Amino acid sequence: MLCERGIRTFETATRNTCDIVAVAVLNELTHLPVILDPSHATGKRSLVPPLARAAVAIGQTVSSLKCIRSPKRP
Repeated sequence: MLCERGIRTFETATRNTCDIVAVAVLNELTHLPVILDPSHATGKRSLVPPLARAAVAIGQTVSSLKCIRSPKRP
């Protein structure tokens, strides 16, 4: 099982930078299931659904979402 959660960069708009193309590449290179974690990658509730849809479109096998009961309100 492989998981893409993003990497820390100098970008400040999101928590991490998610390499969504890695999902397609990993699907070509391995037989293992590929997971993308949009909640960890973006760190913003509003960006999770679009990134999750993009991950499905590019061929992810499984979604991983972090759910917090009482997130901090901006």
